[in-house]
Amino acid sequence: MLRFLGKALRYNLSAHISNAPNLAAATIGMLLNNFIFLLGLWGMLFAGKSQNQELLNYYIALNVLIMMSYGVLCFFFGGWIEMGDLIVNGHFESKLATPRHPLLLVGTHALHPSALGDLIMGLAGVGLLVGMGESDIAVRTFFASILAVFAFYSLFVLSGSLAFFIPRGNAIAHLTNNLAIILCSYPVGKIFPTGIGRILMMMSPVAAISLMPMRWIEEGTLLDFVQALAAIFVLWLVAMGVYRQGVKRYQALNVIGTQG
Repeated sequence: MLRFLGKALRYNLSAHISNAPNLAAATIGMLLNNFIFLLGLWGMLFAGKSQNQELLNYYIALNVLIMMSYGVLCFFFGGWIEMGDLIVNGHFESKLATPRHPLLLVGTHALHPSALGDLIMGLAGVGLLVGMGESDIAVRTFFASILAVFAFYSLFVLSGSLAFFIPRGNAIAHLTNNLAIILCSYPVGKIFPTGIGRILMMMSPVAAISLMPMRWIEEGTLLDFVQALAAIFVLWLVAMGVYRQGVKRYQALNVIGTQG
């Protein structure tokens, strides 16, 4: 599996490089998109609002966390975010007909060159934090981004697996993924909701992707890191459980269809 993972990384990277003009155009486009988006959020949350300035470092760190983890995952294994489409369109069946793990084959099914723009913007954010004298936060953000890669993977598998059970589940998967990314883009680390809102957010994938890692970025304690790791592990367990049940259902339906 590790050998195949390495081959997949090399294959996808080679495919990106072989179409350099498309890679450059997609990357520049995403950089501009991210810059405008972050500038708009900054203007809404911080420009002329002195009471919010203490959150600025965490706003930067949170978006670095999201962009680096999302960028790495989608640039090298862009197929995972399209898993629901493969199931609905019938392309997932071919992934089951090989000795390779279907999820690895799904990951290499599609390329997202624009994700390089997310990764570059995230790395630039790490440099910005260091330049602002927040080296400790920058280091913790970098390692939290590694954890968030696995959280995004789990989210994509979980949302994509909905297509096993729900007609047009791919549309719901895309909506779920986009909603999670949007929710993760706000500086929620120091302004957790309270009451029912807090409980609902802590039970959602947002907790594993951003809330828990951001607590570790802010506090820097071993307990916070373990909690973030545990949240991501639980999300992964749920995702793999739903995926396995979905594959069984998918195979059963195909057998019934063939016999009919």
